Order: sequence, then C-alpha cells, then structure tokens
Amino acid sequence: MDKVIEWIFLPIQPFLWHPERIAYVAVIFIAAFLIMRIVTKSSGINPRYLFVPAVLWTLFIPWEAYCKAGEYNIRVDLLYIYPVLMVTSVLGIAKTVKQIIQPVDADNPGNPPLNSKNQLDD
Repeated sequence: MDKVIEWIFLPIQPFLWHPERIAYVAVIFIAAFLIMRIVTKSSGINPRYLFVPAVLWTLFIPWEAYCKAGEYNIRVDLLYIYPVLMVTSVLGIAKTVKQIIQPVDADNPGNPPLNSKNQLDD
C-alpha cells in the first residue's frame, strides 16, 4: 500500500519544501494565460481554463512556505491540495489545447465550426 501512495504522490514530490519551484509553475501558468489572451484575442479562443490553475498554484506558494518554516512532517493537507492542483492543471491544459485544435465558431458558440464538407448551403 505504501508503494501505491508513493507512486500517486510522485509528481508533487519535487515541489514539497520548495516554494520557489511552485512559483516557477505559477509563473508558467500566468505567462501561458497572458500570452494566450493576447495571441488569441481575435480568434475566439478563451484562455480562461488556464486562469484557475494559475491562481491555485500562486496560492500554494505561501502555504508551502508556511509549512516549510514550521517544518511540518505530516502533510495531511496534501490529500486535499494535491488532487485539486493536479486536476485543475491537467483539465486547464487539456481544455485550452482542445480549444486551439478545435476552435469555436463565432456565429455558433458552443459548437465546433462546420468544415467545407458539411456546411449548409444558403
């Protein structure tokens, strides 16, 4: 059972006790959000899915610094924080990539654009 828990928490291990590494991830999400917002302003792609993980990673910085200063060895908080960070990060990236690959039709939001094979004749 210990190996399973160790494997599940393996992706977060580089960030434990290292708020500066968490700051790198937060900066990457913030930069990606801002770049996507500037670059895709006219294309209808909304980078809002990157905003939530950017905020959550940013909020995780002072919390990890607090835990590091207190030298807390038993981190029950990670049972809540880790899944939220991972799920929002993965979903944020996946949703943004999906929007880039399959942009939304400006005239018909919520539906993928019609391609030349199945467009309706007016």
